[in-house]
Amino acid sequence: EEMERLATFFRGKQDAEPSATGVFEAYIDATGMAEAVVVQGTVLITWMRRVDLLVVVAIALYFVTERRTVLHKREYEKLFWLFIGVYAGARTAGALQLTLPMTVAFALLVAETFNLLASYVTSQVTSLKMLSDGLWALRKQEARRCLKELSSQSGFVRGRTFHLKDLVDKLYGTKAAGLKMVLFGVLKLHTPQQEQIHSILKTSPAKELNYHLSMINCSKLAYVAERGTFSMLLGEGGRIKELSLVSKVLLLDGLQRIGIVSSNSKQLWARNLVLSFHGKELEVMKAILDSRGDWHSLHKLVFYDLRGVAQQEVMRHLHSEGLKRKDEQTFMGNVPMTKVISDVDDTLLCSGGRWPAGVDARLPKRVMYPGCCFLFQQIAAANSPKHNEFSQFFSSASLVLLTARPKSYKGMSEIYSYKMLTGPLKRKGLLRMEPVVLCGDLKSGLHTGLKS
Repeated sequence: EEMERLATFFRGKQDAEPSATGVFEAYIDATGMAEAVVVQGTVLITWMRRVDLLVVVAIALYFVTERRTVLHKREYEKLFWLFIGVYAGARTAGALQLTLPMTVAFALLVAETFNLLASYVTSQVTSLKMLSDGLWALRKQEARRCLKELSSQSGFVRGRTFHLKDLVDKLYGTKAAGLKMVLFGVLKLHTPQQEQIHSILKTSPAKELNYHLSMINCSKLAYVAERGTFSMLLGEGGRIKELSLVSKVLLLDGLQRIGIVSSNSKQLWARNLVLSFHGKELEVMKAILDSRGDWHSLHKLVFYDLRGVAQQEVMRHLHSEGLKRKDEQTFMGNVPMTKVISDVDDTLLCSGGRWPAGVDARLPKRVMYPGCCFLFQQIAAANSPKHNEFSQFFSSASLVLLTARPKSYKGMSEIYSYKMLTGPLKRKGLLRMEPVVLCGDLKSGLHTGLKS
């Protein structure tokens, strides 16, 4: 608008002073060139805004379609955030009018920041550490049992196990492990270490295989092993029938920790594992999965991790096996096991009268009601199997806590809720169980909050 006003002004001057025609024509030509540059710049800005909108839409779809999009596969997630980081860095550098070398450096810096944030979320969600003392003890007990059965070959078996553990730890512990797994996953390649892991597990007899699985971290194994290795163990026609109860539970725990939502093959393996448990074994599996000391549980596996046909088959299996066990317990006169389901605010912990948590102001906020956990423990102790090698898991997993705090991206709110609810109570020695924490739904939570 300013250029058009000046051009009109000089055209008027040109009509008034014909002697200055050449000067004014040169200025008007320069003005026209400037206008052309402005038009080109406007078109460029329009396209950049469109690209910005596409990037925002891509990020929104990434969060919304967390359970369905292929972008959440381990092989593509890092590449997605790398692209977003580079683009965000380049756009910011352009706004700051940096030179080309500085723009490249700044874009790479922002991309690395995005990668670190994504890695932090992944490390929080897919924590491969075992937090349950009971699960550690169970692994050791299973290893001793298998080694006792292999007494004549114990030295050879131990050597292969240590070699296998070293291969898994090296693949997982290298500084570029994440990038290496991404590249090899996208290109469908196998490292020499992966081939050695596959060979050891494939050629090991059943007892030796169970010993291997009880001695290594199955979460790390699920993270670094090639697809063919787990297909050989858990796929159709695989070695799943040779696995012991503990080995199957450890593999199921490992798969759930690294994430199975976006992988069809991992969905199939988890489904095959669950369907391999029957009767009392299914009860033991559920008790172990529900007493791991973190937000993972059988409920999360069935209703959040599994999807589609695999989820429906698992639910039918659990229902039918549950009815059979109920009939067996009734026929034999056994007392059925009890699970305590409790609200948190104004039931386990006082809300202090703070809305929307609750209305009870008799005690300070976050103070546990006296005798509450003792009551839970006594109910669990009176209705848990006695003189059973798995009895500690039944008593430990006998508590379910309900909270209205909604689920969030990749379960970050569930992780926070679990640590916030159980951490202080465990540190003070007030809670000696490993409860399952069930969170609420964001839509229903917003509706209830607005309605109230």
